[in-house]
Amino acid sequence: MSASVEGYHGPGSYAAGSAFNMMLSAPNYDIWMSAGGAASYAGDTSLTVDVTMTNLMAGPGEPGASAHIKGTISCA
Repeated sequence: MSASVEGYHGPGSYAAGSAFNMMLSAPNYDIWMSAGGAASYAGDTSLTVDVTMTNLMAGPGEPGASAHIKGTISCA
Protein backbone atom coordinates (compact mmCIF):
# COMPACT_ATOMS: atom_id res chain seq x y z
CA MET A 1 0.00 0.00 0.00
CA SER A 2 1.21 3.50 -0.73
CA ALA A 3 -0.23 6.92 0.02
CA SER A 4 0.99 10.19 -1.46
CA VAL A 5 -0.13 13.76 -1.86
CA GLU A 6 0.81 16.29 -4.52
CA GLY A 7 1.57 19.74 -3.21
CA TYR A 8 1.80 18.73 0.45
CA HIS A 9 1.67 21.91 2.54
CA GLY A 10 1.47 20.47 6.04
CA PRO A 11 -1.37 19.18 8.21
CA GLY A 12 -4.81 19.45 6.66
CA SER A 13 -7.32 17.74 4.39
CA TYR A 14 -6.53 16.65 0.83
CA ALA A 15 -9.13 15.40 -1.67
CA ALA A 16 -8.66 11.92 -3.12
CA GLY A 17 -8.35 11.89 -6.88
CA SER A 18 -6.96 15.40 -7.16
CA ALA A 19 -4.23 15.88 -4.53
CA PHE A 20 -4.26 12.63 -2.50
CA ASN A 21 -3.65 9.20 -4.03
CA MET A 22 -3.72 5.80 -2.39
CA MET A 23 -2.73 2.60 -4.17
CA LEU A 24 -3.01 -0.97 -2.94
CA SER A 25 -1.40 -3.92 -4.67
CA ALA A 26 -3.17 -7.11 -3.54
CA PRO A 27 -1.57 -10.59 -3.33
CA ASN A 28 -3.84 -11.77 -6.19
CA TYR A 29 -2.28 -9.05 -8.43
CA ASP A 30 -5.33 -6.76 -8.31
CA ILE A 31 -4.41 -3.08 -8.19
CA TRP A 32 -6.67 -0.71 -6.25
CA MET A 33 -6.61 3.09 -6.65
CA SER A 34 -8.40 5.78 -4.64
CA ALA A 35 -11.30 7.28 -6.57
CA GLY A 36 -12.98 9.60 -4.06
CA GLY A 37 -13.02 10.77 -0.48
CA ALA A 38 -10.27 12.52 1.43
CA ALA A 39 -7.20 12.15 3.63
CA SER A 40 -6.48 14.35 6.63
CA TYR A 41 -2.82 14.67 7.56
CA ALA A 42 -2.17 15.22 11.27
CA GLY A 43 1.55 15.68 10.53
CA ASP A 44 4.27 14.36 8.25
CA THR A 45 3.89 10.76 9.48
CA SER A 46 0.20 10.33 10.40
CA LEU A 47 -3.03 10.59 8.46
CA THR A 48 -6.67 9.56 8.58
CA VAL A 49 -8.24 8.25 5.37
CA ASP A 50 -11.86 7.93 4.29
CA VAL A 51 -11.66 6.88 0.64
CA THR A 52 -13.43 4.84 -2.00
CA MET A 53 -11.10 2.49 -3.85
CA THR A 54 -11.58 1.13 -7.38
CA ASN A 55 -10.18 -2.24 -8.45
CA LEU A 56 -8.44 -1.42 -11.73
CA MET A 57 -8.33 -5.11 -12.67
CA ALA A 58 -12.11 -5.72 -12.34
CA GLY A 59 -14.60 -4.90 -15.05
CA PRO A 60 -17.42 -2.41 -14.42
CA GLY A 61 -20.14 -3.89 -12.23
CA GLU A 62 -18.09 -6.96 -11.28
CA PRO A 63 -18.22 -8.02 -7.63
CA GLY A 64 -15.27 -6.52 -5.82
CA ALA A 65 -14.92 -3.61 -8.25
CA SER A 66 -15.00 -1.05 -5.42
CA ALA A 67 -14.29 -0.86 -1.70
CA HIS A 68 -14.31 1.70 1.11
CA ILE A 69 -11.31 2.25 3.39
CA LYS A 70 -11.54 4.28 6.57
CA GLY A 71 -8.92 4.48 9.28
CA THR A 72 -5.63 5.88 10.51
CA ILE A 73 -2.19 5.28 9.02
CA SER A 74 1.12 6.19 10.60
CA CYS A 75 4.78 5.50 10.00
CA ALA A 76 8.00 6.07 11.89
